[in-house]
Amino acid sequence: MSQLNRFVFRNGDELFNITNKKSLPVGASTSDLEQFGFLEGGEEKVVRDYIFREPKTFEIKLISTWTCNLRCSHCFVLHQLVNKDKGSIDVDKLCGFMDSYFGAFSKLTGGRIQFVGGETALTAKKNIEAIERVTDLCNTRGVKIRFHSNTNGLELDEDILDFYTKLSNFTISLDGPKHLHDAQRKALDGRGSPFDRTMENIGRLVSLGMRDKIMVQSAVSDEGMNKECILSFYKSLLMTGVKFENIHYKVSVPTEWHDPGEKFKEARASPFPVPCCKYRWMTDFTVCTDNNIYCDYFDTTEKNKIGSLLDPIENLATKHRQLIETNMPVLHDPKCKSCPVIGICWGNCCNTYNLYKPSEICDAEGLHERAKKAASAGKLFDFAMCRDKSF
Repeated sequence: MSQLNRFVFRNGDELFNITNKKSLPVGASTSDLEQFGFLEGGEEKVVRDYIFREPKTFEIKLISTWTCNLRCSHCFVLHQLVNKDKGSIDVDKLCGFMDSYFGAFSKLTGGRIQFVGGETALTAKKNIEAIERVTDLCNTRGVKIRFHSNTNGLELDEDILDFYTKLSNFTISLDGPKHLHDAQRKALDGRGSPFDRTMENIGRLVSLGMRDKIMVQSAVSDEGMNKECILSFYKSLLMTGVKFENIHYKVSVPTEWHDPGEKFKEARASPFPVPCCKYRWMTDFTVCTDNNIYCDYFDTTEKNKIGSLLDPIENLATKHRQLIETNMPVLHDPKCKSCPVIGICWGNCCNTYNLYKPSEICDAEGLHERAKKAASAGKLFDFAMCRDKSF
C-alpha cells in the first residue's frame, strides 16, 4: 500500500480521513486513495478542499438592529450598540441575494436564518416580514429553512409574541442566578431587575405553549462556576417550566474570565469538526443593517466585508475565499499545518485569535491520542463528528 498521510486512521476494517471525513476499505486501490486525499503529500490539498467544498447547508445571521435595551459588561459587540439604529435590512435585497445563492449552488438542501443584534425583539415586525418572505422563497426553491433568534427576553408584547411564534426556536440569555445576571446586565430604562423581568417573561412564554422552543444560555464569570450557583440557576428555570435539556449553563463568553488561557484549553479539549463560523466558505454569512455581507458577526468592519446583498454570487465567493486564505490562522500556523488532528480542531472560535495563536493553547497530543483510541475501538467516525451538527 502507498504511504498514507497523517490524517488517516485505521478504524476497524476501514480507513478514515479525519480531515475530510471520508472512509475507504483497508484494501482500497491506490487510485481511490489518491482521489479521496488519503496519500502522503496531499495534506494541504485535503485541508483546502474541505474548507472550500460546495455548500449543502447554510446559515445566515441577520443583524436586525444594533439597538439594545441592555448594556452588558461581557458583550462582544458592545462597541457596536447604539441608542437608535438608522439602518435596517432591505428584505427585497435579502431575498434577491438568497435566490441567486440558491441558483449558484445546486446541492443546497436547507439552512437556518438566525436573528442577532442588538436586541432582536425590538425589530419584531420587520423580522416577521423577513421570515414570511424568505419562507415563501425557500418553498419555491425546495429548500428547507429554520429560523432562530437570540434575545435577552427583557420585553414581551404582542409583536414580540408573534415573532417568537414564527421561529423554530429561540435562545434567551440568562447569566446565572439573579445576583450574577444583574451584575453583568444593566437595563437602560432602569426598571427593576433584568433577571426578574426576563424570568417573568419566560414564565409567560411557557404558559402560552412555547416551552419546546425556549433555550436558555448563560455567559457566566468564574464566580458562577460552582455547585451552589449552578443548582440555584437550574432550579429556578425548571420551576418556571424550561426543559432541563434546553438549559446551557457554561462559560461561553471569555470577557469575564480571570484566566482565558486555561479556559480556552478546557474548551478545546473536545472535537469541533467544522471550521469556525467565520471560515465556513459560502455557508455562513452575516448580513448587517447596512445591507452588506460580512464573514464575522463580532467584527462587521471593512476587513471582514465580503460585499453587498446586490453583488454577484461569484464575486462574493471569490472575496470570501480570499478572506479565509488570508486570515484563517490554521492555514498559516506551521504547527497547525503539520497537525494530524487539524480536522477535529480547525483552530476553534475566531475570538480565540485575539488572545492566542491556536497552536499555543491546543491540546493536539491529547486529541491525537483520543482519536487513536477511538479508531482502535472502531468509533473514530462518531468521535470526529460528535459536534458536526447541520445548521
